[in-house]
Formats: sequence, C-alpha cells, structure tokens
Amino acid sequence: MGRIWGGVLLLLLSLFMLVGYLRADYPADAAARLLFFVVFVLAPAVGGALLLRSWFTRRKDLRKRKDRLRRQTLESEVLKLAREQAGSLTVFDLVTELGVSREEAGSVLDHFAVYGVAEIEISESGVINYTFTEVRNLAERQSVEEVGRR
Repeated sequence: MGRIWGGVLLLLLSLFMLVGYLRADYPADAAARLLFFVVFVLAPAVGGALLLRSWFTRRKDLRKRKDRLRRQTLESEVLKLAREQAGSLTVFDLVTELGVSREEAGSVLDHFAVYGVAEIEISESGVINYTFTEVRNLAERQSVEEVGRR
C-alpha cells in the first residue's frame, strides 16, 4: 500500500510544482528553466508513475503465481484421486470428490490427456473415462509386491 501512496504523493507534488513553474517569472536563461522543470516537475512525475506501475505489476504477478499454485495443487489432487480410484477418473469424480466446477475438472483432465499422462476412453454408455496408465501400473505393482511379501 505504501507504493500507491508514494506514487500518488509524488504525482501530486509534480502537479503542484508544475503550477508553480507555469506561474513563475524566470530569467531568459533557457538552460536554468529546463533544469528546474526536469528536477522539480518531471523527476517526481516519473518517480510516481514508476511506483504506481511497480505496484500494479506486482499485484498481477502475485495473481499469476496464485493461479499457477492452485493449478498445481489441483493436478496433484487429481493424481492422488486417480491413485485411489485405480487409475481411472471421470469429470464427475473430480466434481464430487474435489469440489471443482465441471469446466475446471474437464480442463485439468484434458490437460493430462494432451500431455500423455492420461488416455481417454469412452465407455459403451458414453461416459468419458480418463485412464492414468502410470498410476494404474503403480497400483498393480504395489499389489504384486504385497502378494510377494506374504
């Protein structure tokens, strides 16, 4: 919040100095007038604009990081659920178990399918199943290991 106030105050200072600059009587020395304008009007305006820009940029970056973290968490939860469901999931499974919207569930499952993590299978009744072969193989391997220990 300090960046906002700092930026606004610098812009107001610049505006105040601009009014003074326009009303002042200066000698004919153009270099002195230019120097005064740059130091007392332009510099605070640029500083204020940069502060405000950095605040808005930082907020946007934070939002992107939050969205990315949320997506990674969702993907992790989907893989965990796939493991619990023996490697096969539907959009309905994600909606009911993870509490996400139908669109978001479809999006994350499609993402896994596009990157080859899951395969799409359509049942005879028309239900779209996403099969996570690596997860299914892991479950089978663990059950074989358990049988071997007995």
